[in-house]
Amino acid sequence: MKIRLEANSSKKTIAYISCNGQVQELIAGGTLELPVHRGDTVTFKVGRFSQTHRLAFQSPSASFVLEPNRTLLYAYMAALAVMIVAVWYVKNISNTMLTILVVAALVVFEVVNYFNGYRAVPVHR
Repeated sequence: MKIRLEANSSKKTIAYISCNGQVQELIAGGTLELPVHRGDTVTFKVGRFSQTHRLAFQSPSASFVLEPNRTLLYAYMAALAVMIVAVWYVKNISNTMLTILVVAALVVFEVVNYFNGYRAVPVHR
């Protein structure tokens, strides 16, 4: 099995790939070859603060790319844009309320990012 971690903006990003309990590290832009067999358990975790995901594969010669969930990022940016327009429209919002809104949006993003930050996309040859 071949697994590649997409090189995003941070070169320090590390993915932890576990195959039957044996953990290996994969740096951004790197590729990892795993000798797997049918029935093996392969999991991945990108970064320290993310959930471990199981990698479902049908063939031991499958290829996957670990990439950021762009839909999540675009949804967050759209929500921030809507919040900026709403604050501009209201125009008399207090600094305390604005701070609470921004912090709440950031906390919600980080919680969702913990569970859905990265995904494994199969590479079709």
